[in-house]
Amino acid sequence: MKSQIKKVILALLIFFIMFGAGFYLAYYHFDDLTETGPISADMIDYEEDSFLRLERETGVETLSEEMPSEPIISPAGNKLAFIAPFQWETVGSIYIYDYESNSLNELLSADQIEAQNSPKGIWWYNDDYLLAIIGYAYGTVSVGGDLFLVEIETGNPRRVIGLTEYQEVKSISLDDQYIYLEIAEFDENFNEYQIIEDRINRNRLDDVI
Repeated sequence: MKSQIKKVILALLIFFIMFGAGFYLAYYHFDDLTETGPISADMIDYEEDSFLRLERETGVETLSEEMPSEPIISPAGNKLAFIAPFQWETVGSIYIYDYESNSLNELLSADQIEAQNSPKGIWWYNDDYLLAIIGYAYGTVSVGGDLFLVEIETGNPRRVIGLTEYQEVKSISLDDQYIYLEIAEFDENFNEYQIIEDRINRNRLDDVI
């Protein structure tokens, strides 16, 4: 009888310990998240061709007033990436905003890439790398460029795809397995182009990162 009572008391004790631990983790971890992030879409105040701001609990941070691109949130939700200025015939830079440190850094500037080239689109590959289309910034001919992998820690750009002189990567999309490419293929006079679709396996990039 006594052993049964002890077993019941022990079971109840384990239950209350587990319940208390779960409550502590749920309550205090959630409280920490609400104080430090992550970034959500409703915190972003963005106006095309004008400004980018982020609403924090401590106030509104102006991240750019140089006609920025629409910002993209990192997979972990703690960083924003955008291009500024992001205008036709304008050379821009890629910027990273870190929510936790409340810091804004120029990740990739004009002097780190080929002259008269500019970022034309960016996508998060993972939390440590961006994919960026970088191409000629001037005139009406260029609609894209080559595809680069840009390391967040160093800003080092690494060319992933370099096409023929008559081809440019115009846009991309990603899923867990592939990077899907829209490639603009121009005629010999660079007057018109057609879109060719292709894809590359993400393992190709994972193997060299």
